Amino acid sequence: MLLARIGSPGAPLWDASRLNDVFPGAKARAALGTDRGTAFVAAGFHATLQKGARFIAAWTRGARTFDGDSPPSVRQVRAGALIVVTPRGLEVSRGPYGGQSLYYAATPGGGPLVVSSSLASLLAALGSRPAFDVDRLAALAVMAIGTDPGATIYKGVRRVLPCETIAFTADGQRSWFNVPPVPARLPSDPRGHAVAMREMIAAILERELCAFGAVAVATGGGLDSSGLLALVARYAAASGSLRFTGLTMDFASPGDDRPHLAKLLAALDAPTIRVRADELEGLSEEAFVEDGAPYNWPTAAIDLAGRRRAKAWGAEATVSGGGGDQVLDGDDSSFARRALAGDVRAVVDAARLQVPYPSSMRRRVARFVVNPLVRPYLPKGWLHRRRSQALAGAAYAQWAGPTLRRQLTATLAIPAELSEEWVTGHALSTDLMESADVRHQAELACGLPQVEPYLDPDFIDLVASFPPEELFSGGRTRGLFRDAMEGLLPDSLRLRRDKAEFSPLVDESFAQLGGVDAFRHLLTMEASADLGIVEPVPFRACFDRIVAGDRVHYGWLNVWPALGVEAFLRSISRASKRVGVGHE
Repeated sequence: MLLARIGSPGAPLWDASRLNDVFPGAKARAALGTDRGTAFVAAGFHATLQKGARFIAAWTRGARTFDGDSPPSVRQVRAGALIVVTPRGLEVSRGPYGGQSLYYAATPGGGPLVVSSSLASLLAALGSRPAFDVDRLAALAVMAIGTDPGATIYKGVRRVLPCETIAFTADGQRSWFNVPPVPARLPSDPRGHAVAMREMIAAILERELCAFGAVAVATGGGLDSSGLLALVARYAAASGSLRFTGLTMDFASPGDDRPHLAKLLAALDAPTIRVRADELEGLSEEAFVEDGAPYNWPTAAIDLAGRRRAKAWGAEATVSGGGGDQVLDGDDSSFARRALAGDVRAVVDAARLQVPYPSSMRRRVARFVVNPLVRPYLPKGWLHRRRSQALAGAAYAQWAGPTLRRQLTATLAIPAELSEEWVTGHALSTDLMESADVRHQAELACGLPQVEPYLDPDFIDLVASFPPEELFSGGRTRGLFRDAMEGLLPDSLRLRRDKAEFSPLVDESFAQLGGVDAFRHLLTMEASADLGIVEPVPFRACFDRIVAGDRVHYGWLNVWPALGVEAFLRSISRASKRVGVGHE
C-alpha cells in the first residue's frame, strides 16, 4: 500500500497515533517535514527529501532514491502506481492498462494533501469522511464509469487516471498523460510469434514470482487461465523452489469448465483448491464493503472465499488471467481496416471467424467489417437515438431513480469515440481502471497481491507489434494464443470454442447466502431511494424476475451492484451512528 502527504515547510506531517490508524499493526514512526515540506510513507516506510537527494520514489513493492534529471516512471520501476518526492514537491503516477488504484485529496481547512493507494487509509489520514458524491454512487449501482472518470464516491477525493501523472508543487497542481508509444509492426511470422508470446508470458511469470515461495493460480479450465497454470507449473519445476496450486470456482454451467480442468490437472499432475458456493456463510452488509467503498461485483463473495482459502494454504500471491479478453482477443477492428485497404479476403476471414458465442456469418461480417466502416458517416443524431433506445431497453433503466437517470442521460451526450490505435485505447481504458480498482479491493481484503501477466506492458508491447491478423490465426478468436499453448495444454482445452457462463455460480451463491429471506431487508432500497438512485418498487420487480429464472439480459448485473451500494450506504450509516455522526 502507498500513502503520501505533502504539507507546509518544517511542519510535522505525521504523528505516531495517526500512523497507527492508517497502518494498523505497523510500527508507527513520525515523519517530519523538511525545509521543502515534503515527506511520504509507504507501508510503514518513511522518508524525507534531504539536501543533496534528487528523488525518492515509493511503489507497492519498494522505495528508494533515484539520481538523474527526471523522476522515475511507473514503467522504469515496473509498478502500477508510483509516488515520487521531488525537489519541488510531489508527483504521483498511475500506469497504463488499468494500473493500480491511487487516490488523492486535500485535508479539511486547506491542510496538507494526502495521496494513497487505499481509499480507507486516505479517509483515515483525512480524519473525517467527506460527503458522498451521489452521481458516482449512482454510476456504481449499474457498474458504469459515469460522466467523470476521476471521481470517487467521496466529494473532493479524486483518483489518478491510467497513464496520468499529477505534480503538486508550491505553484499548484499540474497533470499530463504519458501514453505508451505504439510499437513498430513486425513482419509476418505466425509460428515464431506464437513462440515469442509463450516465452514472454513465461519470462513475466519468472520475473514476478521469484519474490514468492508459494502462489495460487486462479483457473477453472478456461483457455487464458489454463495457459498460466501450465506455465507456472513449468517454472515451478525448473526453479525447484516455488509451491503452486490452482484456485478454482467449482460450479456447473453451460460451457462447463470442469471436464477441461480435469484433463489439465491430470496432464500437469497439479493440485487445485476447489471453492464451492456451499462454503459461503450468511449475508452481511459488511461483505459489500471493502476499502471504504462498495464491493459489489456479483461473484465477490465466492472470490474472497477462494482468496482466503489460498492464503490459508500458504499462498503469498495469486496469479490471474485478468486482461486476457482485451489483449488475447486481438484488434477486431483490423478486419475493417484491411477491407478499407482493398483486402477482400478480410470479409471472408470475418465471416469464417470462430467466436465463443452464437453468431451467423452475416452478423460477423456486419460486426467486424460493415459497422466500423459505416459508423463514421452516420448522422450523430441517429446514433444518439440508437443509444437512447438501447438504454431505455436496459432492465436497470426501469428502476433508475432521478439521480441515476440524470447520470445515464448525461452519459449519452459523451461521444462514443475509440482510439485508432488498439494499444492506446487499452492503455487509457477506464474499463480496465475500474477492474484494477476492484482487484485492489480484493488484494487489500485478503492481503494477497495479484499478478496479471496479460496486462504487463512488456507483453502488450509484444502483442501490439504483431500483424493484427495473426491474433486470429487459424480463423479462431485467440488463435495465436492457442498456437502458443500447443504442447502445454490438452488439445480439447486449447481448441475449445465455448466459454463457461457465470450466472449459475451467482445463482448458487445467492441461494447459499440465504436467498430472498437474507436479502429481504435490503430490498426496500431505502438508502439508495433517499439519494435518488433507485425506485424501490420497480427494482423489486426486476429482482424477482431474475430470482425466478427469467433470462433478463445481463442477469444479476442488473441488480447485484445496486444491492451492493444499498448495503454499503447502510453499513456507513450504522458506523456513523456508533460514533455519533449523523447520516449524510
